[in-house]
Amino acid sequence: MLQIPSRIPILFTDDIIVMPGSSSVIKVDRSRDLNLVKYVIAHTTSLRSCIIGTIPRTLPMEKPKHPIGTAVIIMQISGMDEPPSKYMLLVHGLCRISVERITQNTPYVVAQVTQIGKWPFEPDDNIPNDGDLPLLSSKLRQSAIQLVNALDVNKEVLIHLKTLLKKLPDHALPDLLASMLHMRKDKKMEMLNCLDALERIQRIYPLIMERIENVKLVKIKNLAGSFPNGNKIGKKDLQILNEEGLIKDDKLIMTPKRDHDSLADGLECLEKKLKSVGLPPNVSKVAMRELQRLKKMPSALPEHSVLLNYLELLTDLPWCISTTDTLDLQKAKEDLDKDHHSMEILKKRVLEYLAVQKLKHRGANIGGLILCFVGPPGVGKTSIGRSIAKTLGRKFHRISLGGVCDQSDIRGHRRTYIGSMPGRIISGLKSVGANNPVFLLDEVDKLGKGLQGDPGAALLEVLDAEQNHSFVDHYLNVPFDLSNILFIATANITSTIPSALLDRMEILEVPGYTEEEKITICKKHLWPKQLDVHGLHNINNGAKPDISEEAIKKVVKMYTREAGVRELDRKLASICRAVAVQATSNSQAPLVDIGVDDLPTILGPQKFDRTDLLILSKPGVAAGLAWTKTGGELMYVEASCMDRGQMDESSIGKIILTGQLGDVMKESAQLAVSWVRSNVKKTDLKGPKLSNSDIHLHFPAGAVGKDGPSAGITIATALVSLLSGKLVRSDIAMTGEITLQGRVLPVGGIKEKVLAAHRAGINKVLLPAQNRRDVITELPHDVCEAMDIQYVGSIEEVLENAFLDEVRIPIQCEALMNNSSKL
Repeated sequence: MLQIPSRIPILFTDDIIVMPGSSSVIKVDRSRDLNLVKYVIAHTTSLRSCIIGTIPRTLPMEKPKHPIGTAVIIMQISGMDEPPSKYMLLVHGLCRISVERITQNTPYVVAQVTQIGKWPFEPDDNIPNDGDLPLLSSKLRQSAIQLVNALDVNKEVLIHLKTLLKKLPDHALPDLLASMLHMRKDKKMEMLNCLDALERIQRIYPLIMERIENVKLVKIKNLAGSFPNGNKIGKKDLQILNEEGLIKDDKLIMTPKRDHDSLADGLECLEKKLKSVGLPPNVSKVAMRELQRLKKMPSALPEHSVLLNYLELLTDLPWCISTTDTLDLQKAKEDLDKDHHSMEILKKRVLEYLAVQKLKHRGANIGGLILCFVGPPGVGKTSIGRSIAKTLGRKFHRISLGGVCDQSDIRGHRRTYIGSMPGRIISGLKSVGANNPVFLLDEVDKLGKGLQGDPGAALLEVLDAEQNHSFVDHYLNVPFDLSNILFIATANITSTIPSALLDRMEILEVPGYTEEEKITICKKHLWPKQLDVHGLHNINNGAKPDISEEAIKKVVKMYTREAGVRELDRKLASICRAVAVQATSNSQAPLVDIGVDDLPTILGPQKFDRTDLLILSKPGVAAGLAWTKTGGELMYVEASCMDRGQMDESSIGKIILTGQLGDVMKESAQLAVSWVRSNVKKTDLKGPKLSNSDIHLHFPAGAVGKDGPSAGITIATALVSLLSGKLVRSDIAMTGEITLQGRVLPVGGIKEKVLAAHRAGINKVLLPAQNRRDVITELPHDVCEAMDIQYVGSIEEVLENAFLDEVRIPIQCEALMNNSSKL
């Protein structure tokens, strides 16, 4: 007799009740159960170590003193360890167990158990060979084989099931049948708790007979629905019904309600639709073949509804339906200017697309367009996509890709899976009803990647103009032409977009707005929109509130600091809510003209000011410019020296870097220090005595990670200021990388950096000479006029412009020569 261990780990299950002799899949996601699975994985050295107990969870008032469960052997484990951890266990039931007592509660439950009965394929000597049990068991076995014969299953599966039912011992037969039938949880619990084999057979036998009757009814319905002459039964049908025992005196035992006429009418309509929607020849051939299968298939089969949904999807897709583009370039330009201020590069590209269409084919579709708008949040990347669709006269559909980590979201699921559906591309085409819409792929830089595949790789075919004319969705399984779609992707940064996907898109930078642009956007778009949202168009005898330009300017400068206009829009909404409260209150008249003096009362104290510039009142501090995915930022670099007496002996001569810097920025700091050291003896200007001292370079806002190659000249300037005792100008900021020879190299993000300096009130900016072209092509004309932009080609030119007093470089400093620097 096979025996299970007397102490085994216990797994509590919610919806799954494992019967002896059956296999089940159990989901494990609770902490104690996860600890159990990890223990099994770590200690799987023999068959005994894979045996655990499964106990169904019950209500507190139903808990017995010695609960009955099932001893199971773990056949397979799948899942992942990374949070949130989740495992799927494939287990096979061995025998019933009774839990005597819990011997361990943490990290997982272990109990002392008693085995009840034999394993499924072991003969039970305690069961008598005479009496009611052998007779009922024989009848149950015959009925089970009759039920299996009536099922519409694969021939190999049928043979396997019949062999299994014939060989199974009497005591194990009811448990196997209970696992095969769809039973309520309480009924299956009763079967598990039933310890007498005869009682188990008596419980399961009526359920088997009920299933046989249900199968007979389904066959009657399908056969009656297929009779061409109403109730007249042909010889072949009569033979089938006789074999199944479903007729008496040449008549059906019971005639179900027949709905085959309405079903046939529906299939005829479906066939007409398939012929009229303009399917391509290869797709039409597939559709007609599937339709013929559907006509021959009984409606009770699950595959019937799957196939019907598939054919209906083919009729709903816009195979040859397209909208006509509006090719009036002047009107298109006016519409784009009306909806969005600035964004000239984007508007220009759309007008070029329209002009080519108008000249080449006079309105015919010449193919789609694949653009990618890259810029900080809140600059209008999504909204201008909607405006482009409106300008072109096309349908618009937005697909949010943020957090998508399953390639089936793009390509769809195969129809072999339960609950399968087409991907988002095909579903979007079905919803818009045209084959040339504008598809906005929002947040393409935030695509995930999981166990279900890489959606970024699935997008390669969608966004490739050479391949998307024959895009195959897994659910559709026939090619669909996507070449007429105008794809617009949006992203904050390009570094997280896969290089192969980035190569398939035309990148258009969408930079942040200047203060003047924000004021114009506020007056033309944001303020009227907020008045409409808050119902303030008609208060105080028909007057509507107005906000002065000075008040808008203060909100932009003192209450927001962003590249886009989202926070500005929220502040305007706060102002409108305050006005709405006053308008609905009888105690005070509503504000009609909102000025600068009203802002502190409504918005509170200002959040930003220009006091940051006071930090440059000491030597060793310089202002740099940094690019972030939310726009440009002002970044300060602080340098200081520390006397030997205040430090440990082991820290003498070090260069200390703080501020959560990346590897590239650390190398920039090393370059700046090396340049100062290599040029220290070429001048008679002496800095402070720094023998045996350490240099500390700090980048404030230490919780924010910083990296990039553009801080070189800022670090060098801060070091020179520290060693010379000279102050860096408070109205100057700089960006650029240096080499060991002192050359200044070009950097990126020029527009965002200059706009950040402009927002902070800095009047002068030092830029690499090779970035002059970026200033000419990217910066607004008013910003160029308002700021003094100096182009530098070497560190000497940087230092000539950066200090209040003239500094001859390089600087002599004995400490930097005597002490070795360490990073």
